Amino acid sequence: MAVGSEKLLAQMRRRLTMQNLGIVALIFMILTAITYSYVDYSLYRTKQERIEAVSEAMTQPDWAPRKRLTTSQRPSLGYLHIAPNGTLLRAASNLPFEMEEWRDFAERAVGEHGHITYGGTDIYYAWSQSPYGLRVVAFETDTMEKAILDNIFWTFIIAVLCSLGAFYLMSRYLAEKAVRPIETAWAQQKAFIADASHELRTPLTVIRTNLDVVMCSPEETVEEQKEWLDNIREETDEMKELVESLFFLAQADAHQQRLECDSFDCRDMIASAVRAYTPMAEEKGITLTADLGEENIICGDDGKLRRVLRVLVENAIRHTDAGGTISVKLTDDGKTSCLTVTDTGEGIAPDALGHLFERFYQADSSRRKGGAGLGLAIAKWIVEAHGGTISAASILGQGATFTVRLPKTGMSKGGTNV
Repeated sequence: MAVGSEKLLAQMRRRLTMQNLGIVALIFMILTAITYSYVDYSLYRTKQERIEAVSEAMTQPDWAPRKRLTTSQRPSLGYLHIAPNGTLLRAASNLPFEMEEWRDFAERAVGEHGHITYGGTDIYYAWSQSPYGLRVVAFETDTMEKAILDNIFWTFIIAVLCSLGAFYLMSRYLAEKAVRPIETAWAQQKAFIADASHELRTPLTVIRTNLDVVMCSPEETVEEQKEWLDNIREETDEMKELVESLFFLAQADAHQQRLECDSFDCRDMIASAVRAYTPMAEEKGITLTADLGEENIICGDDGKLRRVLRVLVENAIRHTDAGGTISVKLTDDGKTSCLTVTDTGEGIAPDALGHLFERFYQADSSRRKGGAGLGLAIAKWIVEAHGGTISAASILGQGATFTVRLPKTGMSKGGTNV
């Protein structure tokens, strides 16, 4: 793969990785903020309810049952006793404030509950009044809540950073996996272009060479130069077929190939193809036979399925020597129509069977017998577009069998792009 394409794919991997990481980081931040805010709200709401309960409990009559929480049990908790005339009678707290400071604090704690910052400390308070006029102000600092929130905050930070690190590695893996099909398609496209260029270069070279020969003898007649002109025509026809095959596959890749489906009897299509190729087979000394069985109706594109049969029969003739046989057989199991083309030719090597339907694949390029290696790729696309399967089996030196299975139902009548 070229340096430019590798760089582009690397940029795509990085972009996908960072996009995924950014989305997850944003989600983590939102969840962390929501969780932190909820914990903060819950802690301070609980604190407020607690000091209100303490304040109310301390104003109950002596005979009423109550549960007191002393400053030794909760160091951040305290309370003030204030006489009806506003005189501070008592201050119970572990905070290092003098009596004058507590008096000032009592004067500032005017609401029923709230919080004020006093002496650099946030103090939450609530007060209530006894039936005898005694006012009790219960208060508590937020030292413990701040410690809890700090622990939660740093725990979240560490957890988020660790999670982002793990997700970064996962994103790298997912980005690599997402880009791999693109990389494969890119490599296949480059190979396709290279193979197509090579296949086109060969007939063009032959045409140019034969034209040079013709041009070197301008005084000769067309009849005298028929050999060279025939070579030019043959290579032109081959190049035309190659270009048409390339165009077919390009349209198939772009989902622009159209299937014109209708119901028809497979026997008519096969009989017609066999009649057309019988002279070619006889010229080579090959016996071509057909076993069509009973009526076999399917719904599909007659023209494209004829092309599949043409590819299989042409390949069989090309790879079968004189004296060999080619048999075309059609069977029907009620659900599928099965077409087999069997020859007694040279066969196919086991390691080549898995690549037969790849574009431009030649089982043995050193013994190439015509064709650009696109026919079977086109046949495979046509069969699969009809919802069927195509496969090959062979014993090297004993021939090969190609099997096409087509569903008798499933294709709707009319034209459709595939």
